[in-house]
Amino acid sequence: MIEDAKKVKPEDFMEELYRTIGRLEINRDMYAKAEEAWEQALKEMITSQTFLQILNPIRDYQRASEIINQQSVDKYLGKYPLPSEKDITRVAELIISLESKVDDFGDYYSDHINSMAASLIKTAERQSKIMEETRELMNDVAELKHHVIEMKAIMKSLAAGFSRQGEKT
Repeated sequence: MIEDAKKVKPEDFMEELYRTIGRLEINRDMYAKAEEAWEQALKEMITSQTFLQILNPIRDYQRASEIINQQSVDKYLGKYPLPSEKDITRVAELIISLESKVDDFGDYYSDHINSMAASLIKTAERQSKIMEETRELMNDVAELKHHVIEMKAIMKSLAAGFSRQGEKT
């Protein structure tokens, strides 16, 4: 391509450029004249009585369609009322409030469950301690019982010894 551009003479290039510019000016002029012609034709058509006679039934049809559609929507909404934006907002507020209460209940329930679990653990520890103390007391009672039995035996033998001594004297 660069080699082709080097082969073109500057005079030939300029001549081709002037021809192109001339064609562009001709096209621009033709476009402007076509635009003016269309503008004039559309103005004449729009301002004519025929155009208004065509548009009037279309406008009337559109108005009638609008009225029928509005009546249909009113009947539909009469049978199946749709909630208003305020209704939807109120329901959303109620849902958010309910979610908050459920969360609060969950926290309350969790706290109380944890408290009850801690209380049960303490109770179990106390019960374990009480059971151990009860075993110790039972061992002490058994030991005391054993001592009482021994003391009874000693007392009997002493009493028997005193009564034999009383018989001897």
